Amino acid sequence: RYADAGRCHQMALDIREDLHTRAHPAYAQSLLHLSRTSRLQGRHKQAAQYAEEAIRIFSRYYSPTHTETGQAYLALGLAWHEQGDEAALPLFEKAIATFRKAGEAGALPLAKALYQKAQLSASPDLALVEEAGELFATLNATSLPDAQAVSLLLAEHCLNSGEPGK
Repeated sequence: RYADAGRCHQMALDIREDLHTRAHPAYAQSLLHLSRTSRLQGRHKQAAQYAEEAIRIFSRYYSPTHTETGQAYLALGLAWHEQGDEAALPLFEKAIATFRKAGEAGALPLAKALYQKAQLSASPDLALVEEAGELFATLNATSLPDAQAVSLLLAEHCLNSGEPGK
């Protein structure tokens, strides 16, 4: 199914190139979709290339605090992390900093990025998981898959540590 999604995203990219240019943010959004589908298919180098190009485009159009730029840093970080590249961590941090500066518009992507960064090591960073959980709850977004995973991680920690949950 990811291959089908990739073909659809490639078609959207081609359409956006016809409508705009290769330097337009709409084109970069399609690159991010292609980055995600490539990463989910295990094509991490291709995913990284798409994300890098999206960063170049978004950086020309948007301020460093724009959520699209943060999404592109996060996409690149995920692609590099799944290749085992330690350079992924600064990209997660850059995405998180971007989302924090974006204010309310960056709250949901921030929660997701915190959760994803917490998952980088063998044992999750519970402070990041707790912050992500609080953001998901504040945003009333507890039905999202990442929010549910955060809740499960926190519940598991409480069970294993014998500490009551918050």
